[in-house]
Amino acid sequence: MPDPGDKPFYRDPVKVLGLLSVIVATIIGSFQIYDRCCASKPAEVSVQYVLDVSGGMRGKLKGVAKIDAARKAILRSVERTPDIAYGLRLAEPGCSSHYVPASVKFGEHNADAFDRTLASVSASGASNFAQSVEFAVNDLTRQQSEGGTERGFLILVVGGPDRCTPRPAKAIGDALDLLQKDKTVKVTFRFIGVNPPKGFRAFLRRVSHQAQQAGFNAKVEFPKDQPDLLAAIAPTPTPTPTPPTS
Repeated sequence: MPDPGDKPFYRDPVKVLGLLSVIVATIIGSFQIYDRCCASKPAEVSVQYVLDVSGGMRGKLKGVAKIDAARKAILRSVERTPDIAYGLRLAEPGCSSHYVPASVKFGEHNADAFDRTLASVSASGASNFAQSVEFAVNDLTRQQSEGGTERGFLILVVGGPDRCTPRPAKAIGDALDLLQKDKTVKVTFRFIGVNPPKGFRAFLRRVSHQAQQAGFNAKVEFPKDQPDLLAAIAPTPTPTPTPPTS
């Protein structure tokens, strides 16, 4: 027979507080475990491609149409590293200075969106390459502020000069100044000329030097063929296949 002096546990403050402490600790622990193993985390690396789809991308790269070579290389890179947040901006024909949303917004595992967008591109018209760089910088800084990206790549794949912007080098310099104000993301620039005219090669070297002087990692490349182009635009080294074990 219970002792009349005994209290039910729910009337004993010490026991109730002890039980509540256990419950709260369990809930907090569950959230911590979820954060470590299950909650989605922002991609540490974001890549913004700017693809020239003007008439400058007519012609061939080692027997392959330049626009097709660029399209295949970009898609292959996105497919091989799906955990990187990729975005795509087309330097489309036309000389409008109005901001246009990116063709593919930043996201992981979005090769299908790239495939759909790239399937419809063709090379025609004048390039607004320099203006697209300004827009791409805006996209990348916004991605950093919203998504927590620590490293960013701005990879520019172009075939010929900008016929829209009166002073394209200055426009790109202005974009660099804007990006320089945001020191929370490390940005690497790659200026990739796909079999461009000789004079335009000098321009790409010049703007790459501008980026270096502004304190960014930057380089310019002129791929010789399709595999060379794929290696140039990949933000990380192409994974080496693991040899089969005997």
